[in-house]
Amino acid sequence: TIKGSGADIERTADSFCYVYKQAQGDIEITARVTSIQNTNAWAKAGVMIRETLNANSMDALMSITPANGLEFQRRTTTGGSAVNTQVAGRAVPYWLRIKRVGNVFTGYSSPDGVTWTTVGSATISMAANVYIGMHELSHVNTTLGTAVTDNVNTAGTVFVTAAGMNESVT
Repeated sequence: TIKGSGADIERTADSFCYVYKQAQGDIEITARVTSIQNTNAWAKAGVMIRETLNANSMDALMSITPANGLEFQRRTTTGGSAVNTQVAGRAVPYWLRIKRVGNVFTGYSSPDGVTWTTVGSATISMAANVYIGMHELSHVNTTLGTAVTDNVNTAGTVFVTAAGMNESVT
């Protein structure tokens, strides 16, 4: 369960809750979002790979919203504008995956965790060391929203710390 506020992950700077670990090289994260509170039609929950914890960081993510379906979103340059590929008509529970191979980031979705569909792909020249994790935002900066995920799985070199997952509001 992740609770957070935040205005959005978009444009040139982000405001959201991020639960993450450091990772390196070719990696992926998969999770099933089982619920997301409808604080706004554009509230978001999902999985992300991010170069830094700065608000204007390059990133690639897969999200699900309460009313606007899925999105594969990416910021291909630090401080650049985020670009979004949407798939309408999807609702929780839904499986999401973001995968990095070299500088190619691909977002996937699945209704059952078995049959996967590519939502989008982008080339992003990110550093080898990145942050991988789950995000949540209410899309209303002064209101907490809640999202629940399960079946979280990572592949590749993910650094485990004694403290477990770290949390940051960017």
